[in-house]
Amino acid sequence: MIYAPEYYLKFRCIAEQCRHSCCIGWEIDIDDASYKRYHGVLGEFGKRLKEQIEITDGVAHFKLGEKGRCPFLNERNLCDIILQLGKPCLCQICSEHPRFYNEYDGRRELGLGLCCEEACRLILTEQQPMKLVRIEGEGEELPFFGFRERLFSQLCDRSVPLNQRIKGIGFSLPEHSAEEWKKLFLELEHLNAEWESLLLDLEEAELEFSSEWDIPFEQLLVYFLYRHLGEGVYDGRIEERILFSLLGLHFIQLLCANHAKRKGSVTLDDFLEYARMYSTEIEYSEEN
Repeated sequence: MIYAPEYYLKFRCIAEQCRHSCCIGWEIDIDDASYKRYHGVLGEFGKRLKEQIEITDGVAHFKLGEKGRCPFLNERNLCDIILQLGKPCLCQICSEHPRFYNEYDGRRELGLGLCCEEACRLILTEQQPMKLVRIEGEGEELPFFGFRERLFSQLCDRSVPLNQRIKGIGFSLPEHSAEEWKKLFLELEHLNAEWESLLLDLEEAELEFSSEWDIPFEQLLVYFLYRHLGEGVYDGRIEERILFSLLGLHFIQLLCANHAKRKGSVTLDDFLEYARMYSTEIEYSEEN
């Protein structure tokens, strides 16, 4: 069986319109099939492909240029590999980003990561509660999915304020001050200097948000749970993964509250940017 959130099928890369291109600042590994394909390309472009690939510790990858740009990201922020060879010739990591896959016995779930600004916008501005749809296949369900569905249903019950819904699920973060959370996050790996600067400026702020924020915060928490809770089926760490999801919501709310404290208000665009940055720094660093 294959499942995905309804929004998954709406996703389209916005290419040159993206302000935070995934072709900048990320190491781009090349899978074996693509490596062989690229070495079979003839002519000037084939020569360029071969010149821009190197192997480190047995892994082929593109040589990143100034400011970490992929050598095939042109001056218009478009991909020359797509322009020259077509989208099917992208290497696996480029064709699949920002998608992720959770595998279970007889079931696969598809998702989109918030590190992509367009995926972030799509997920967190969706007005309807997150709904999983079956794309193909049938089979037996694990008890875990019933538990998760009840959790989602409770968190998406919009007849109740979000903070009460969260209290109702029976899990809560340990009490820590902003300074203590700041200390923890500063000890982690930092991928971007802007993120470190945000952490250094973090201070205590009132986490009081109007009801208009309930839907985007709900979508954020459900996203974290959908992405991370499933691995608990195999390692048994269900509670820890729920708390990790709650921490993601809490910390992004703290960033928003600090923004409002400094500038008088916080916008939806500010929230989306903090969510994108958090995802990039925490979800996309294996070490973190």
